[in-house]
Amino acid sequence: MSTCPAHIKEAFVISEAMIRLADRREEVCSHDGCLLLDSVIRDCAYKIRAAAERYRRELETEEQAADDSNAPSSANDANREGLSIGTGNIQSG
Repeated sequence: MSTCPAHIKEAFVISEAMIRLADRREEVCSHDGCLLLDSVIRDCAYKIRAAAERYRRELETEEQAADDSNAPSSANDANREGLSIGTGNIQSG
């Protein structure tokens, strides 16, 4: 089994932790350097989250395509595999 879903989930966890860190620091420190650092951390967190969302969608699309390619989806697919479909009964062709 692929470890991609776990990796993507961990990226979401990390990005949320980074956002919380930036929000918490911004509340207690008003120094320009701290505010700039919080902005950089928040920007990186949003980029990580966006990348994780994009890769999650790609993975779901790939998995769906693999599932679709493994099962006949219509009578034409069944006929290509040497089967003929009559009135609900599948008979060898």
